[in-house]
Amino acid sequence: MNFRALAKITSAFIVIFMIIFMIKTNFVDKDESAESGLKINDVAPDFQLKNLAGEQVKLSDYRGQKVLLNFWASWCPPCKEEIPYMQKYYEEYGEKSGTVILAVNMTRVEKGGKEKIAEFVEKYEITFPVLVDDNDGKVMKLYDVRSFPTTYIINSEGVITQKVRMSLDDKKIEEIIN
Repeated sequence: MNFRALAKITSAFIVIFMIIFMIKTNFVDKDESAESGLKINDVAPDFQLKNLAGEQVKLSDYRGQKVLLNFWASWCPPCKEEIPYMQKYYEEYGEKSGTVILAVNMTRVEKGGKEKIAEFVEKYEITFPVLVDDNDGKVMKLYDVRSFPTTYIINSEGVITQKVRMSLDDKKIEEIIN
C-alpha cells in the first residue's frame, strides 16, 4: 500500500469520526447525566423577556400549559427549516393540545438586530410569541444553549421533559410534545 492510499484511508477515518461525534452531541439528549446545565426532570427556570411589541413576557405566565421553548437565530439554516413546521403545529394543534410555542431569538448573536428579527417573523408568517433575549444572552446562558436551534419541552407543571438540539419537523414536534 502506498503513502497516498494510506493518507486517503486515514482522512476518511477522521471525517467519519468527526461526523459521528457531531451527530452524537447534537441530537436528542435522552440521558443528560454527563452534561452540565439543565437536565430532563429539572424545573425550568423562570425568565422574563420582551416580545417584539416591547411587552414583558414571563415563562411562568404559561404555567398550566405545555410549552415548546425554542431558541433560534434568523441566520441559522436549521432554524429556517423548522419554523414552518412549528407554525403549522401552532395553527392546527396549539390551542387544542394546550401547548404554547415560545420562540426566543438569540439577539446577542443575531445579525441585523431587531429589524432582522421582525423581517424574519414577517417572511415566515410567525404568529406564536417571539421573545428577544437582548440581555447579553442571559436566558441563552440560563438554558445552556450551545447550538441552534435548541428546543425544550416543558410540561404544565414547569418541568423539562425533553431537550432537542436539532431542527424539528412535523413528526419530531408531535413526538416530543406527546
